[in-house]
Amino acid sequence: MTVSPFAAKSQSYIENQELSEKAGKFWINGMGTMKRLSLTNVHNNGQILLHNGSYDANATKRRWAIGLDNAESGTGNTGSDFMLWNYNDAGVYKGLSLSVSRSSGTVNFHQGINLMNTTANYIFYTAAGYGAPAFTTRSLGTKMVLHPSVTSTTTDYAIGLEKNGSYTESWFGMPDNTHYSSLNFYGGNKEVGRIDGLGSSQWEGHGRFKGWYTGFGVGPAAEIGVSGTVACYIGYNRTSASYIPAYMAGGNGSTFTSLLINETGVGIGVGTAGTYAGKLSVYDAINGKSTITLQSASNSRFWIQEGGSILRIGGIGSAAPAMGAINVTNGGLVGIGTLVPQSELSVNGTITSKKVKVLNTGWADYVFLPDYQLPTLREVERHIREKGHLKDIPSEKEVEKEGVDLGEMNKKLLAKVEELTLYLIEQNKKLEALEKWKSEQEEKAGK
Repeated sequence: MTVSPFAAKSQSYIENQELSEKAGKFWINGMGTMKRLSLTNVHNNGQILLHNGSYDANATKRRWAIGLDNAESGTGNTGSDFMLWNYNDAGVYKGLSLSVSRSSGTVNFHQGINLMNTTANYIFYTAAGYGAPAFTTRSLGTKMVLHPSVTSTTTDYAIGLEKNGSYTESWFGMPDNTHYSSLNFYGGNKEVGRIDGLGSSQWEGHGRFKGWYTGFGVGPAAEIGVSGTVACYIGYNRTSASYIPAYMAGGNGSTFTSLLINETGVGIGVGTAGTYAGKLSVYDAINGKSTITLQSASNSRFWIQEGGSILRIGGIGSAAPAMGAINVTNGGLVGIGTLVPQSELSVNGTITSKKVKVLNTGWADYVFLPDYQLPTLREVERHIREKGHLKDIPSEKEVEKEGVDLGEMNKKLLAKVEELTLYLIEQNKKLEALEKWKSEQEEKAGK
């Protein structure tokens, strides 16, 4: 009987059983070396199980498993995909971490990827040309597909590169040309911006633009940018290189104010193009003087200015003088040549007019009423000697101090004219009576 040399050393070895399957188990405490390991069991059992510590038949120390999954269809290299499974501390299945498709070679990370280089992290793609998003081809060349959604009418969510003449440009593609697909930006869990498939954008917060657009755009556009050191908002047609009207509107519900700028000028509260009507509010919080300047030539200016609760209008020169030709207070008093009008209209100077019409209540016809007490000429004489002026007529000092109310003065002067007329009528009656008496006396003497 031949005795194996290994038996004397209490050692065993794995016999060559490549041609047929043998039931058995082995445990090597140490390091093993082999040229090839072939797992040939049925679907989902062709695995290498990795344990934490010593082997555990109950699998409570199982941590990872490497093997194959998905049944083969027999066509198209589908199935028998490579898998890496994860188990928890109790050896219970936790989830799939990594899978590699046998048909496409695509590597799928099911729990995410952490790039751990402390200096810089990169993802490299083998150079394969460039291609913009296309429907069923998902474009050619370098790209990253975020979510496949390819049909005959939609592309996918992807990031890539494309060629534009001699330029290389990056792109982000969305499934369709509608507002339902969008690229969203978040600050924390709050959406702060979005660009949809129609090209419309919406943003929270503030924006900043540097430089002016000089790209390949065509057609009409509202453009915001910086030209030199000037911030601009313009309406511009890039195709024809011409300006187009710019329109802004704001308000509350159906009540709004609009601003239209076109070749005609600037309209505020515009009804239709070229029809300007509305209101304009000018506010100067720094200087406290809001000014509108109208200028047709160098140093030939007219201006409207508000300051110190006074509206000043007029003036010709390079700057607004301290006082306007017309000054209006916030109480509705108007002064011409004066900043301190004393009435609804105060003129510090001469008024030249072809006609002045004064509207006043009451007139002097009361002098002709039967119950009017016409003063005697003796009473008039006494008042003149005592007061130095006619009764009911202001004195010189009163006129110097208070001025004259033209309507009231005309009324009083008319009253004196009417009184004088009554005196003349009375004197005429006395003269007529005297003439009659004289005729009667002459007639008696002749007889």
